[in-house]
Amino acid sequence: MSLESFCMLTPLRFIRLSTSRGIPADSGTPQTSAMTWTEIRQADIQLDIYGKHAGDRALALETLFASVYGYERIKALDERLAPLYTSAALQTSMINDFSITANVVTSAGAALDANGLMLTDNQLIPAGHVQTFGSAQEVADLLGAQSKEYQAASLYFSGYDNATVLPASLRMTRLVLQDSPGWLLSGSLKGVSLAAIKGLTGTLKLTIDGNVVTSTSVDFSTANTLSDIATALQAAIGSTVTVAWLAQANRFIVRTATTGEGSTVSFAEPGTVATGLKLTQNTAATLSPGSNEQPPADTMNGVVNQDQDWIGFMSLADLTDEQKQSLCAW
Repeated sequence: MSLESFCMLTPLRFIRLSTSRGIPADSGTPQTSAMTWTEIRQADIQLDIYGKHAGDRALALETLFASVYGYERIKALDERLAPLYTSAALQTSMINDFSITANVVTSAGAALDANGLMLTDNQLIPAGHVQTFGSAQEVADLLGAQSKEYQAASLYFSGYDNATVLPASLRMTRLVLQDSPGWLLSGSLKGVSLAAIKGLTGTLKLTIDGNVVTSTSVDFSTANTLSDIATALQAAIGSTVTVAWLAQANRFIVRTATTGEGSTVSFAEPGTVATGLKLTQNTAATLSPGSNEQPPADTMNGVVNQDQDWIGFMSLADLTDEQKQSLCAW
């Protein structure tokens, strides 16, 4: 585990503090009237802080959660939340980390799910998109079992000893720390043999940066590895793209040669090669638009506009002090 400064929030348990209460919304007609239900629940959340000055930061948060200022700030974020108390910060013997448990009451509406948000610079997460994973294995299937995202997700989903509630899902979004290309990522080719792919023949049709591009007829017959397949495919499409085989993810990726907001690549039109390489929409391929470098705070604003069903975030990206300050200010 990295010794860089980061923190992790883990839901420990939910405790019901009231019975369910109905909230009628009577419009006068059965067709448009509704009934919603609410209850008050206590959420115990453990916050682990790692890295340099972790103790100082834990004490600062302990003080913040117990203050009127902290109460008002949390209520301003969501009126359904109210901080109850925080335990004293404790140092563990793991890697100079400190833990505090914040206790929060949720009420007056549907309770928030105890999901976390992970920020990463992994380029296999589409730019501008919040991706949901239901297990650590799903993270491994996309990003590889050796990725830092999978290792963090394994800790996240396993929870802590004696935890009564485990996270239901993990949100993940990408920090675009430099201008990036658009890409087309194939569906998983796990279990597909090299021999089967070598037998594919035909052309591939894509729209790249707004222009329709049709490859020359592909010839995989001399390929000895899946990386050779990627090289042959790139030669057939031309210099507008780069093609690579991602061994950890068992997928091909087609990246545009350009970067920035105007950089795009489409799903491949269905055909023998496109379907065999799983580069079509119907074979679970995915797209990411190109993007200009984006400040972390702007990324977070985009996340909130898409998905608010999470209670805290962590970053696996190597950020500058300025970028860390931007996230703290957000």
